[in-house]
Order: sequence, then C-alpha cells, then structure tokens
Amino acid sequence: SLRSVPTPLGKFAEHRGELLGLALFLMFLGAGARSTLLGGVDSTWDNGAATGVWNTAANWSGDAIPDGTATFNTTSVANCAIDVAVSITSIVIAAGYTGTLSHNSSFTVTTSGAFTIAAGTYTTNNEAVAVGSFSGGAAGTCNFGSTIITCSGNFTRSSTAINSGTSVIVFA
Repeated sequence: SLRSVPTPLGKFAEHRGELLGLALFLMFLGAGARSTLLGGVDSTWDNGAATGVWNTAANWSGDAIPDGTATFNTTSVANCAIDVAVSITSIVIAAGYTGTLSHNSSFTVTTSGAFTIAAGTYTTNNEAVAVGSFSGGAAGTCNFGSTIITCSGNFTRSSTAINSGTSVIVFA
C-alpha cells in the first residue's frame, strides 16, 4: 500500500493562508502606513498634490492623512489650510518650516498630546483649539485672533510670538 510521507512543503501548504496574511501585514507596515490600533498614522507635510489643504492624502508623506503626529518641516514649506475638523495625537511645526498652518472657518483642532511650534506661523480664524500641551520654541508665530484655546497640560513658550487678540486660554 502507498503511504504518505510528510514533507516540509506539506506543512507550508497547511498554513499558507496564515503566512500570506502575515506577509501582507508586513508589507503594509513596510509601506509606512500604521493603523490607529498601532498608535495612529504619523505623516509629514509634503504638499505633494500642490493643493495646500490638510484633507488631501497626497499632500502627506506616504499619502496618508495623519491621525498620530503631523509634522511640518523643510520637506515642504508650503502653506497648509485645515479644511476639516482635526483630532490628532500631536502637531509639530519644526525648525525650518517657513509656511503657515491655518484653519478655514468653523473647523476645530484637537490634539491629545503636544502642539509644538518652533518655526513658521500658526493662524486660527477664530476657531476652537484644544491641546494636551503647548510648547512654543525659539521661533515661530501664533496668531490666535479671537479663539478659545483649551490646554489640559503645560503651556510653555520661549521666543514664539503669540498674537492673542481677544483669545482666551482655558487650563483644563
């Protein structure tokens, strides 16, 4: 009688679906995209679509709108208009960024973590801003107009210019 002899390929065949799933998951991570389950998508502003608006995926590294950390640096110094309500872990406007990050009307920005500005300009058009903490570095300008800024952590600045207008900072 014929008898089946187990081979290494036989074991592979038994688990090929699981291995294929693992390979696809690793490729997904390697492409730079991370799910919110793994901590959110971190992206750098590159204005790749040349539209200058936040809610266009092609304007971000990896063509992914961030919900982890949004970084503005010398990758692109183009202006960015926030055209949707933003809820994100943190926003970093790093040294070397010379553009302006601004809100369009009636959209709020909420960070559960830090909002850091070390260069460039951040301008609200009287929209609400809620941050986990605020850190103003050696440069940069914040134009708050008539904004209610809620800060649930530390609010520090060294040389960042803050033009507060009639804004109110609420420490929560």
